[in-house]
Amino acid sequence: MAAASTTTAPSAAAGRTAAPAPAAAATGAGGDDGPKSFARRDRLMAIADKWQKRWAESKMYQVDAGEPSSSVPAAAAAAAAAASSAAPGISADSATGPLGAGARDKFFVTFPYPYMNGRLHLGHAFSVTKAEFAARYNRLEGRRTLFPFAFHCTGMPIQSAANKLRRELEPEDEEEAAVVAAAAEASAAQATEAPAVKKFTARKTKTVAKTGAGLTQAQILEKVGVPESEIPEFVDPVHWLRYFPPYGRVDLERFGVAVDWRRSFITTDANLHYDSFIRWQFNRLKDLGKIKFGKRPTVYSPRDGQACADHDRASGEGVGPQEYTLIKLRVLPGPDGALPGKLAGLDKHPETGADRPVYMVAATLRPETMYGQTNVFVLPDGEYGAFDVSETGSEVFVCSERSANNMSYQGLAPEWGKPSQLAALSGTDLLGLAVSAPNAGYERVYCLPLLTISMGKGTGVVTSVPSDAPDDYAALGDLKRKPALREKFGIEAHMVEDFDVVEIIEIPGLGKRAAADLCDSMGVKSQNDKVKIAEIKERTYLEGFYKGVMLVGSCAGKRVEEAKPIIRKEMIDAGTACPYFEPEKLVMSRSGDECTVAFLDQWYLEYGEKAWREMVERWVDSGIFKTYNPMAHDQYRHVLGWLSEWACSRNFGLGTKMPWDTQFVIESLSDSTVYMAYYTIAHLLQGEDNLDGSKPGPLGIAPGAMDQAAWDYVVLGKDYPADGSCAVPEEALAAMRREFEYWYPLDLRVSGKDLIGNHLTMALYNHAAIFEGRFDRMPQSFFTNGHVGVDGAKMSKSLGNFLTLEESNQRFSPDGVRFSLANAGDGMEEANFDTRNADVAVGRLFVEDATYREWAATLAGDHEAAAVANKEIGASTAITTFRSGERTFMDNFFEARVADCLANAREAYANMRFRDALKFGFFELQGARDQYRDACEKLGEEMHGELAAWFMHAQAIAIAPICPHWAEEVWETIGCPGGAKSIHEARWPDGVAADAAVLSRGTWLLGLAHSIRASVDAEVKKAAKKGDADASFNACTIYTRKAYQDWQVAVLDTLRGLRAADGTYPKTAMKDLQAAVKAVPGFNKKTLKDAMAFAAQTMRDPAASLASEPEFVDEDAIRANLDFIVKSSNLAEVTIVDAADAPDEHAGKVQKVVPGAPVIAVRNV
Repeated sequence: MAAASTTTAPSAAAGRTAAPAPAAAATGAGGDDGPKSFARRDRLMAIADKWQKRWAESKMYQVDAGEPSSSVPAAAAAAAAAASSAAPGISADSATGPLGAGARDKFFVTFPYPYMNGRLHLGHAFSVTKAEFAARYNRLEGRRTLFPFAFHCTGMPIQSAANKLRRELEPEDEEEAAVVAAAAEASAAQATEAPAVKKFTARKTKTVAKTGAGLTQAQILEKVGVPESEIPEFVDPVHWLRYFPPYGRVDLERFGVAVDWRRSFITTDANLHYDSFIRWQFNRLKDLGKIKFGKRPTVYSPRDGQACADHDRASGEGVGPQEYTLIKLRVLPGPDGALPGKLAGLDKHPETGADRPVYMVAATLRPETMYGQTNVFVLPDGEYGAFDVSETGSEVFVCSERSANNMSYQGLAPEWGKPSQLAALSGTDLLGLAVSAPNAGYERVYCLPLLTISMGKGTGVVTSVPSDAPDDYAALGDLKRKPALREKFGIEAHMVEDFDVVEIIEIPGLGKRAAADLCDSMGVKSQNDKVKIAEIKERTYLEGFYKGVMLVGSCAGKRVEEAKPIIRKEMIDAGTACPYFEPEKLVMSRSGDECTVAFLDQWYLEYGEKAWREMVERWVDSGIFKTYNPMAHDQYRHVLGWLSEWACSRNFGLGTKMPWDTQFVIESLSDSTVYMAYYTIAHLLQGEDNLDGSKPGPLGIAPGAMDQAAWDYVVLGKDYPADGSCAVPEEALAAMRREFEYWYPLDLRVSGKDLIGNHLTMALYNHAAIFEGRFDRMPQSFFTNGHVGVDGAKMSKSLGNFLTLEESNQRFSPDGVRFSLANAGDGMEEANFDTRNADVAVGRLFVEDATYREWAATLAGDHEAAAVANKEIGASTAITTFRSGERTFMDNFFEARVADCLANAREAYANMRFRDALKFGFFELQGARDQYRDACEKLGEEMHGELAAWFMHAQAIAIAPICPHWAEEVWETIGCPGGAKSIHEARWPDGVAADAAVLSRGTWLLGLAHSIRASVDAEVKKAAKKGDADASFNACTIYTRKAYQDWQVAVLDTLRGLRAADGTYPKTAMKDLQAAVKAVPGFNKKTLKDAMAFAAQTMRDPAASLASEPEFVDEDAIRANLDFIVKSSNLAEVTIVDAADAPDEHAGKVQKVVPGAPVIAVRNV
């Protein structure tokens, strides 16, 4: 460990230490005060300061294990038993174990610890809120809730950044490779002294200087607030571990997260407690036979000199090795017996003079199609070379330099990692060459030009099979039809005209020359018809591979899918092909180099092994494991179908050394799959303000003292060693075991969707192995979200919309940020943080805070305080006053709407739909209050005081998980109902159900009032069109029916018998309806027409009530609230008439009247 040095980073003990000033001054968040006023934001900041201080003082979020649960609810036990019996091979012990939050009074949620090579940003905050909102909601439901947080430092990103900085600070002429190697060696040795460096100057690395792109590492550090004088210390990777994690805590505390910080830690062997846990995990996996050793094709960084795993990459996360078949096309001699042009002499060994073959090599995914070769393509302007590819110099390959470099890491070079180029060639040098193509029906084929070849993929040499590849057919056709094109590239007529399509595969429905025939039938004129060619390619490739049957070769009669591996093996065994790997897509390491695929000796986890995979699949499909989104579930199934052997070791970098082979370091995705279990006991091992575990923890266990037996006792429930070999007292281990067994399994993990393809699926694999398939130890649910952009665009420093968490807190206040992140979205699609909406949120929270202070003061009789709050709002109206006593229908309707909003918000929180929770728990709740207030104003009466108090109570509860500081302030303002001094000690109201009848009637009345206003407006517009611009209407007649007409009853009764559980109807519904209506006495054609229209309208709503008796009588509801209807419609008179008594002039109009759907006729009085 490097020696301590002066630093501006806050220590964990500093708690909420102020962080460096943000890079840009805060703007906006002024609400109605304008962009230069921050009064509203500052009020919210003051509220956050107040409550964060109280939470810290009261240790609000420090939580320990409760009393062990004596039993599991019957439903939970039954579900576990059923799932276990339906899933052979998974332990039935889960029938007596917890099944998450529903099984006992606890809720354990985690977020993947963020990587600490910089400050946290809004993207981190977006995913963090999913865990944070869930934690606070579950606390309101009365569950003992644990939300811990740690910081990830394992892997290459920090090491690479330190290396990059060192290269910037070293003299220009020093070799970069030597510097990197020295830095790696220093890191591996955990040097005890900080490296000496020259005086700081922020120079670009050679790579950056050449490209002119990007910031230097020093500039990046400067931008996140690191003092210039301290930047040189960051050449030591360990310094990053000391510097950034404390800032992570500062930023998150300022954000208001409900985290138990006693359980916080950093990873790597800098923390010997955590290091011992990871060593235990890997020893356990090895003992279970899940870790193997051998040469594996691995994505590899030449600059770093080791495997480049996902977290070590600047781009290309999730990309793995792609296996090709390298086809050897032997270059044939010319008429003089010698190889043509620049290849002359390369077919003789330079030392022995022995003959050796020279091959053009093409990488293909379809070796079974080589029977149909008619030529080979190269890019005329491409840069190629001839390379010695064996230790004995016995073979020469012609290919691109990039692919030769790749091959050199796969045993196809005299020296590993160093391609041996014998000659530099252009594509033009290769045109017209004759080659012998293995398996082809033609004795020789020729090298032809193709202008669409990518030199960044494959070898730059492409085989041509026009029967099944539309690109090949079109390109060959161009050369056949266009003599000028041949002449341009020196291609003789016989090189193309003598070659016809070879039938090699028959595809049902497409024939024996699918690509060629489709090109002809679809009118492909040339290789430039890219859209048509792409369409043909997709169809012929998929159908050819999965449905096609081989017509030629040793596998004739076999399906292509079956034949491919057989033919590939035959070619490799015959020496006409060899295996070859490339990354599936471009991968760039964090050190700045393009990655290759190398065959490495390494330790790997045997993901994909049949029994292990099936164990995980059974859990994913158990019905207990929850993903909250069918798309996410499908992705887990997809990843389980392809995830296989995973390299879990590297040669150097930060992390834990492989316990049995310390020359290797465990890579960063592999040490982060079961660490959720470590959270359960971290507060006992390490304790607060002890991120690296270097200070004695509460149990006094020495760093590194936890051995295999100790962890087995705590996590696996094994016996304490009787031989006294364990250095940790059993009492200490028993305390840890109690914590682990109380909190496990993990109830919820939240993450970005991109981690489904690695971390999250690997976590399921590791839990299944370590706990041997026990359902009661598997993670109970994973929630994944999309990425968040800002103002409709991806966050980017170049766009000026990149926000750190610190900047966001400062600009919008913590609750303003949280509110806007909740409103950004919850699904797996991309979300959007709108800064304008964040400003609006700040304004709304400010106004509501002042409003509630005014209301609460008025209710308490403190008119002076009410006046002060009223002035803060800037309201021009008088101070709000309230009535008491008997309630009106509008009072009851408002109470029902509040209860309905609470129920909907609760359901949304429970299912991780936080935008919906905000919709119901704030926007619709506010809308209900506003409509109630408006109705009271129209009726000339005050709001009811009891309901105003209940509304504030409900609003504080409903928004508390999202805006906890603001909710705390409201809770205190209204006098802490029920005696809970903090809203986070309160409970979500139970037994508060909306009166469905009142809710239905009130909603109907509001809709009726709106319809009357719309009818008046429509009549005014009609009159204006007729030239009467001064027309006005001040009265209306409402035609109602107390009961359905006979034919309507017949329709409803018939539909009730036809509607399925999902709200759909059979195709024969209309026919059945006709028969029912025709049976009604007095039937006529007009009745049938009206009945069909009524039925169609009713069927459009799958939840429509089909009761033949109305829920309420329209006339009674209107008469009971006639004053509201008249005043809300601004009419002088409203008359209610039964539709049966309508005058002749409205006879046609009232025919459509049904209960619940009156007809309005506007008039003047």
